[in-house]
Amino acid sequence: MNRKLKSSNDEKPNISIIPASVPRGLVFDEVARDSIDVHVASDTRVEKGGVLVGSVDETTGNVTIVAAIPAHRAVSAPASLTFTHEAWDEVNAVLAEEFPSHRMVGWYHSHPLFGIFLSEYDTFIHSNFFNASWQIAYVVDPVLGQSGFFGWEEEKIVRLESWIVLAHGSAKSVREPEKGSATEQHSDSSNFVGLSGRGVLIVGIVFAALLGFSLAISSIPRPVRRLSLP
Repeated sequence: MNRKLKSSNDEKPNISIIPASVPRGLVFDEVARDSIDVHVASDTRVEKGGVLVGSVDETTGNVTIVAAIPAHRAVSAPASLTFTHEAWDEVNAVLAEEFPSHRMVGWYHSHPLFGIFLSEYDTFIHSNFFNASWQIAYVVDPVLGQSGFFGWEEEKIVRLESWIVLAHGSAKSVREPEKGSATEQHSDSSNFVGLSGRGVLIVGIVFAALLGFSLAISSIPRPVRRLSLP
């Protein structure tokens, strides 16, 4: 996957994206969710991103996310994120070495203070590079405490309305959770992401970021952002 992707802040949200009409089987292990939270909250002045690792039920298309691989070598900026060739090489090397029995089921990126959406160019990138019917996009706003999933439905990108979060290490396949395993049913969260199991560190980072940015965003219009190829 030798490609270079760049996000920027001059594209409006794609208003053609609508909520999914058919429930999608999506299981999210807390290990993956928490690692993404830590990554994107490590510096809320810039965007962060990476890929989602897991498995797919080929019959139903249901997806289980068991891990996330941060793109540490991506170039981050306040309203942009560039996945360089070096970043993709790093991600693919980690995938092959640490997750040989899993596959890349999608990608994630942060929108600090922008909210949860895919721009028109985000959808272009998803359509061209994550176009398998089961591949998904996960967007996180670590400052506003929001998150959401996007996926495919009848060749259109839609916003997924619900998913299941399993306790750390429980999500090993896309089958039904085993009896006794801790689960959380999540609806599409434009509201605050649950703090249970996330740790006080993220709370402190988010609080500090809000204090630092509150005056600035009250006096200037909020930019919008997009993914674009250089």
